[in-house]
Amino acid sequence: MRYYSYTHLFTFLFLTLLLSTSYAQTEHYSSSPATTQKTPSLLPLTYQADMLAAISDMDKAMSTQALRDAAGRFDIIARQAPSEWLPPYYASYCFTVMAFMTKRDLALKDTYLISAQYHLDQTAKIDSNNVEVAVLQAYIYQMKVDVNPANRLEQYGTLAVLSLEEAISIDPENPRIYYLKAQNFFFAPEYAGGGLGKACPIAQVAASKYTKHNTPSPLHPKWGAAMTNYMQQVCGSVHK
Repeated sequence: MRYYSYTHLFTFLFLTLLLSTSYAQTEHYSSSPATTQKTPSLLPLTYQADMLAAISDMDKAMSTQALRDAAGRFDIIARQAPSEWLPPYYASYCFTVMAFMTKRDLALKDTYLISAQYHLDQTAKIDSNNVEVAVLQAYIYQMKVDVNPANRLEQYGTLAVLSLEEAISIDPENPRIYYLKAQNFFFAPEYAGGGLGKACPIAQVAASKYTKHNTPSPLHPKWGAAMTNYMQQVCGSVHK
């Protein structure tokens, strides 16, 4: 698998799509999720309200500072609800996206990834056999490669692949697995092993998984659908 450095244009597209896609429009919720974890109906109303507010802040964030503020809210909720995996998970995701947004200051990018890893480690202590944890771990590793591809590809590229393989072993229907795979090829040049020829079939699989995927609740992860739709649009225009 090849990795790449994102462009500022892609950053703009990513943030625009992230802002314009609401959870209700892109996902389906299962009325009887197959999970042993507590469902929102069994959790305190304050937890649900605080989480929904923090998720809304995260969705609307268009800067690293806004994402840092959202991560701080999730961190507070995590301390108030230490048995719930979603608050530290979202804090980790916020820092991962902050690293994605940071292009020139590579030391700062690495600092964000250290915070992302810390919060994901806290998530794994609560629920280690979790497909979302494995997928986000792969995303963090991919961002680590992005800091210094020449020196980090062998170590973190391999770890990213292994994390995705772990995610598939837990739940092969999770759409974010295929979104991350497609994204790697989509924004990498052909000479580096990328290109639409490899990306588009995987993006199609990701889109199909998103369509069929039932999210346990409005609090659960849904990211990646907007960018998958964007990749599909590009693939469709190229192959007309």
